[in-house]
Amino acid sequence: MAATDRSAVPALAAGLVVGALLGAGAVLTVRGATSEPNAWASVPVLVTARELPAGHRLTEADLVESSWPQSLVTESCATPTTRARFTGQTVRWRVAPDTVLRDTDLIDADPACAQRVRFTLTTLDGGTPEVARLGAALLERHEVRP
Repeated sequence: MAATDRSAVPALAAGLVVGALLGAGAVLTVRGATSEPNAWASVPVLVTARELPAGHRLTEADLVESSWPQSLVTESCATPTTRARFTGQTVRWRVAPDTVLRDTDLIDADPACAQRVRFTLTTLDGGTPEVARLGAALLERHEVRP
């Protein structure tokens, strides 16, 4: 092979590799655009309108609509369609403003705990004022609401 022919081989090989990579990228882009939803498309969620203290019972005014990337929203997130599941529930800890609420941010009612508290308060005949206040708070938190 002549000297000029040998110097063309690396350039030709590099051109083929670059062309193959660009072609593969174009195929993946087209395939991804047609078969997969856009993970960064915005979907509606509910965020806190203000800072909420631990133990706060959620009201309609505490939840405002916002949007988040679809890939970050799970079934546990508050959304406009799950608003009723969150409203009236008690938050477990302090929640910052503009935070998407999740099921894990809520204190679940525990009917067995409420039953034990009622039994204890009855046994103690109400107990001291401090015990009565604690019992009332526990009943408020753990009784199942309709």
